[in-house]
Amino acid sequence: MADPPPNDPLPGGPGAVEPSPPAPAETAPADTAPAAWWAPGRLAGTAVRLLSSPAAPAALLGAVTMASVGARVFYLDQPCTASCKTGYDHALIFDEKYYVNAARRIDGFAVQGGDPYSNVPAGADGNAEHPQLGKLFIAAGMKLFGNQPAGWRLASLIAGTLAILAMYWLIRSARGGPWLALGGATLMAVDNLLLVHGRIATLDIFVVVAMMAGVALYLRDQRIASGASLGVACCIKLVAPYAFLVLVIIEALRVRRGSGGATPGWRPLLKTGAIRFGICLGVAVGTYLLLLFVLDRTVPAYDPGAGVYYRNPFSHTQHMWNYAKDLTSPSGPTGIASYPWQWLLNQEPINYFRVDTNVFSGGKQVGTFPVIFFQGAMNPFIIFLVLPGLALALAAAWRHVEEYAIVGSAWCLGTFLPNVVQSGAFHRTSYLYYMVPVMPGVYMVVAELFRRLPRPATVGWACALGYGFQTLYPFRTWSGH
Repeated sequence: MADPPPNDPLPGGPGAVEPSPPAPAETAPADTAPAAWWAPGRLAGTAVRLLSSPAAPAALLGAVTMASVGARVFYLDQPCTASCKTGYDHALIFDEKYYVNAARRIDGFAVQGGDPYSNVPAGADGNAEHPQLGKLFIAAGMKLFGNQPAGWRLASLIAGTLAILAMYWLIRSARGGPWLALGGATLMAVDNLLLVHGRIATLDIFVVVAMMAGVALYLRDQRIASGASLGVACCIKLVAPYAFLVLVIIEALRVRRGSGGATPGWRPLLKTGAIRFGICLGVAVGTYLLLLFVLDRTVPAYDPGAGVYYRNPFSHTQHMWNYAKDLTSPSGPTGIASYPWQWLLNQEPINYFRVDTNVFSGGKQVGTFPVIFFQGAMNPFIIFLVLPGLALALAAAWRHVEEYAIVGSAWCLGTFLPNVVQSGAFHRTSYLYYMVPVMPGVYMVVAELFRRLPRPATVGWACALGYGFQTLYPFRTWSGH
């Protein structure tokens, strides 16, 4: 065997380098173990990932809608005035005494003597001052579930749910983002006025859904479908024509935006807008007259005071116009009536229905508080912000910035100003619940206001909205009594 080179030490011999022992395996400290899924850090990360998903606004819209349904279904059969064994033992809330009794006669149910429309023939609509369609919605629910609250309030419950979805769709049609649309829909869900009208049997919630659908279709340039929807809205309640003023303002602001405020270029825009609006208006008028003709022939409007039927759309429309024209207060509002400008400060709320309980101590009454309190009043943390929100929207619309600002400001002005003119110039009697058709515009401009504010301000406002919702919620106890 050959000797190794002189400089190559033998293994284990002199000069050999001992191999290094393997390094001991490192053990992860106990405090670096993976965090549990419920740890705040992991929850925050999961929330950020979920909210970053494109589907997040739609999913949250579903959650908001279902929560609103729950809030409106809660004790839907209350309040009761007696044993609640029959439909007549259940109290009617506010104007339900007119619309439910009208639906009862349409369905052939009896109306107790002394109540509205007790002398109306079966199959006729004794509430001739409004078109029949909204009362037919109520009557349809009673056909399904009988002469009880679940029957006469079912249609309002459905319409209140559709209103939240229509609010989202309206904002998206006005080119608002999905999160802004979610904000507007959430405002509707937490507003007491829309919550109450979304569970009691009155006409306002039906007409506002049809109005929102009609304007949203118009914004999508579906002018025939838009006109048909607005014609249907007019067959529910004749506040629906305010939507046409909304469309006129939208087109006027579009002309200004498109022309940049200068003279060249405004004529083609004006012509296009006039054609679009004219088609929508023509279809709406035709739909209204045709549908009201069918309604007057199948469910004739009957005036119990005069003892006459209105069997065609022209005489019926004239009667509705004369009825509305005669509702005046020359000396100013009395009772539950109020001026429109008072609504912007939530003044003159209306007591729809109230049940009080007395508190005793030592055999003496020491206090009274409501356990059921249905009010005509808006969430104060929404309505108190409408003026700055509207000012911001009008400034943006005038500077030719956003379609969303144009639609929001047009809705507020087009549905609110007619009430101001009628009250100021013609002494028309008005009530705070006339704000129901105005509120979609309010939600739009207020949501946009807070979209521009720092996030901490929005979080604080959300907490205030929850407080306003809780204080105005009609049921003040879990037991409902």
